[in-house]
Amino acid sequence: GIIGNNLRLNASVVDEDNNPVNNGYVIFKLNGITLKDNKKLTGSSENLKVNVSDGMACVDIQADLQMRHAKNLTAVYAGSAQYSQSRSNTATAEIALKNASLKVYINKDIAKQGQNVAVTAYLWDNTNKTTSYMVNNDGAYIYAKVNGITLRDDDGNTLKAPVENSMARLEFTVPRGLSSVIDCKSLIAKIHNVTVGFVNPNYYPTAKAQTSFKVERSPITIKDRNSRINPATNKLYLDATINDYLGYNVIGPNKYIVKINGETQKANNKPIYYKANNGIIQNTITLSAFKADTTVEIVTQDRLAYHSQRQTFHIYNDKQKTNITINHIANTSYTKNVTITGKLTDIYNHPLANHEVAVTLHNITNYIITDAKGNYRFT
Repeated sequence: GIIGNNLRLNASVVDEDNNPVNNGYVIFKLNGITLKDNKKLTGSSENLKVNVSDGMACVDIQADLQMRHAKNLTAVYAGSAQYSQSRSNTATAEIALKNASLKVYINKDIAKQGQNVAVTAYLWDNTNKTTSYMVNNDGAYIYAKVNGITLRDDDGNTLKAPVENSMARLEFTVPRGLSSVIDCKSLIAKIHNVTVGFVNPNYYPTAKAQTSFKVERSPITIKDRNSRINPATNKLYLDATINDYLGYNVIGPNKYIVKINGETQKANNKPIYYKANNGIIQNTITLSAFKADTTVEIVTQDRLAYHSQRQTFHIYNDKQKTNITINHIANTSYTKNVTITGKLTDIYNHPLANHEVAVTLHNITNYIITDAKGNYRFT
């Protein structure tokens, strides 16, 4: 028999002379479990009693999932005033699942990263090579895999869409950072395969169908966050982000080169390729010379999911902020020399050498040049 289809159970009852019996009743057992009067294995406390007539006890039942693994069928004659009780031989029961087929369609042949895409599945029953509507089941659903990976929700559960009237629609979001091309040289579009599967306890889990889609490469922007220069050390602190078309940081690694005032940063006469991860650019570059207006250009390479980009921005530093200290002057007497000492540093506490410091005493200003350690001294 097949799940969902009618199944006829027959028992032949004859006496010891092989004459047909015409009284009493038979109960049927599947794997030792007695059929109930609701024609199922559970759901009732009363056994199904099938009357014997002309040597036969026959009943039609509908095969359900509880009978799926039944292998042994037996019949028990309850006996009567004329005949004693008897048990039949064990017959082999074979109850199979149904077969299904499906076709799927996708609503976007080319999608953008972060965009919602829907696949619609149409299903039908083709058990015994005939086409009909599905056997309904509240637990029936479809699921999907993209490139062999099962689609899941934010909690890690498999995405499912219930089947209603032999149709189901499942929506998913194209992941950000999903490849658009197979390589960055040929730029041939990558095809993403979608496999849709069907789950219904009444059916074999072999019904699957495929469709596919492509993904657009995302344009990107490079945004300066807080890049700055320390004039005392001639160090450039790069702090920027690489963002996709939605404004999110790009996913994964990026290589980029840096041009400062039009000059590409190099090592051994070869461009230096810096690395950013998940759209974060942060590194320190030593400059050959300091300029109040420094132009910085960042150039990124093509990626499988993103276009290349270049962005120029200016770092201004019109005046350098400083800290100056003056050391305590010990008590002294009139006509004796007094020495005034202190130190000049930038805001990062780096000493500023060869800078002029003005010392004013009794309305007279004197100018002193700091030494290599930023110290000044006036007597």
